[in-house]
Amino acid sequence: MSDIDGARVWQAALGELELQMTRATFDTWVRDTHWLQTDEEHELLLIGVKNGYAVEWLSNRLYPVVERTLKRITGNGWGVQFVVWEPTPAPSATLPAPEWRPPDFDPGDPKKVAGWVPVPEYALLFWAPLLGTIAWRVWEIVRQADRLATPHEWTPRVRFSAPELARLVPCSKQALTGRNRQCDPDAPGAAEMTLAPFGQAPTTAWARHSPGAFDRLQQYDLAQIATSGIQRRLVYTLSVRWRLPLLHPSEVAELNAELQTRHDQWVTAHGLDPEIWTA
Repeated sequence: MSDIDGARVWQAALGELELQMTRATFDTWVRDTHWLQTDEEHELLLIGVKNGYAVEWLSNRLYPVVERTLKRITGNGWGVQFVVWEPTPAPSATLPAPEWRPPDFDPGDPKKVAGWVPVPEYALLFWAPLLGTIAWRVWEIVRQADRLATPHEWTPRVRFSAPELARLVPCSKQALTGRNRQCDPDAPGAAEMTLAPFGQAPTTAWARHSPGAFDRLQQYDLAQIATSGIQRRLVYTLSVRWRLPLLHPSEVAELNAELQTRHDQWVTAHGLDPEIWTA
């Protein structure tokens, strides 16, 4: 197929691509692409996209499915090249670009009632699945206990025994604190620890720590946790970040593929260029 109508071919490709990927992926990266011109000599369609980040996604992550679709439509080896392109607005429709404002993560709300603290959409969509159910619930419990009226970085410290907090979550004590399992000295992650099994005197042994919710919150610098007392009288004092920030790109990479796509879509929808955000 030598002489082709590039616009019609790409329109047909869009119809097929919409059926081959999730709605979030198609809406974020493919729907707004636009045929620009056809390179007959090299059998290439030049396709315009909204930014360099979209060029990277389409050229590397989604190119195989695009290439297969074009080959099926054209009957030969036509390819595609993605470039950044912005349509020229009609003079009569020109409007001043709105000034971008950072996403608002202030949990304060005029509809707030006693005993209830609203949680921002971003935190529910992305921090909750990143932290996991138990760590997220611990953050919520400590955050809900904060009654200060003015913005601040860390909540006031709250004291819990491990059994008390475990009942509120609910979960096991080990799900909060993690578990130290005795192992050989040369085992991966082995460290010399003091073990205190229930009803027995503390002993020193080589053990490996399996992280719990407290470890996960501290891993992302979302909680400050101190202890006092020993064994059954051990008390944990917790303070958590009052606001949850935007995820770092390395943290977004820990989400599953669907949530990564939703995060890119959310960032774009709120006026932040993903290419700049990941720089």
